[in-house]
Parts: sequence; structure tokens; C-alpha cells
Amino acid sequence: MNTQEIDLLIEQIQSIQINLINTRDQLNLIRDRVVQVKDNVPNPPDPEEGTDRPLNIGDNVEILNPVRLRGSIRSSRNVRGTVHRFTQGDYVIVRVVLRSRNNVETYQDIRRARHNVGHIIEVSNSE
Repeated sequence: MNTQEIDLLIEQIQSIQINLINTRDQLNLIRDRVVQVKDNVPNPPDPEEGTDRPLNIGDNVEILNPVRLRGSIRSSRNVRGTVHRFTQGDYVIVRVVLRSRNNVETYQDIRRARHNVGHIIEVSNSE
């Protein structure tokens, strides 16, 4: 491979990343609209769920137990990621963005039981 081919591949990867970010932003907008519509319709509380919200694909979550990330010597705590998919049983696949190398983001999919994954509570400072 020569440098022109490498540069072309880097440009293609960056374009794919931009498309992924745009798609994720559009998905978040649509999800917000659906939540607004659901908020207008009162839903009875689900007694099995308790106070916890169910996990959905695309939710920002925190893994509650230590995780060994690729390229790291020690286990990390407070690892945050996005719910990527669900497996049979009570398992969740969480996609975690690792440190960027050469402006190319890498991901690691981590499989955890649902009770080891919690929603990230975002506090708004709009006072």
C-alpha cells in the first residue's frame, strides 16, 4: 500500500464515522419525539418493573461492576457505553468507545447481565 491508498482509506473511515454520528443524532431526535408522545399519554405503572426503567437499545448506561478494557492493564470502574443489543437470557451487550487513535474511534462490546448495567442519571443545571 502506498500513502495515497492509506490516505484514501483514512478519508473513507472518517466519512463513515461522520455518517454514524449523523445517524445516531437522527435516532436520538426520533427517540425524543416518541418519548414526548408517550409522555402525553398516561401509562399505568408496571408493578414488575418497580422504579427502574427498562433498558432500550441506544440508552446510555454505566456498567456497575469492574470491566477489563482492551489495551488496559487494570480493570476499569464507572465504564459508560451505549446499549447495543440484547442476548438470550438476561444479558446486555454494551458498546464502549475506547480511546481514539489517529482520529479513528474504536469500540469494545461488553456482555453483562442486566442487573450489572444501570441508566446514567443526567443532572440538569438549568436553575
